[in-house]
Amino acid sequence: MDDRGHFSKHRHERAEPTSANVGAHATVTLVIPFEHRNRPFELRIGADGALELHLDRCLRKRRETGPEEPQYVWTNVELEWEEHHYVEARHWASERRVVVTVNGAPLLERVY
Repeated sequence: MDDRGHFSKHRHERAEPTSANVGAHATVTLVIPFEHRNRPFELRIGADGALELHLDRCLRKRRETGPEEPQYVWTNVELEWEEHHYVEARHWASERRVVVTVNGAPLLERVY
């Protein structure tokens, strides 16, 4: 973060998750990469059923599996000066389907 409170736009490399560096729920069964405004996002579904939303290879939100569908994760991202993008992801495990929207507009829908 610089002296104005803004994060650096430089990309940093990061090791892939392993049980050694992120704990017991590190096993990922599905990774769905996507981009928005040239920024790399990933939606990950773990072996334990948890849904994770990553931006620039950093975890933004995680939702454990539960009895209700869809699982839902979101993040609010400022990509340009004061331009906010609300990224939402929904997962229906029973249908093996994910949907990603940005500010309510569809970005990605996938059945796996």
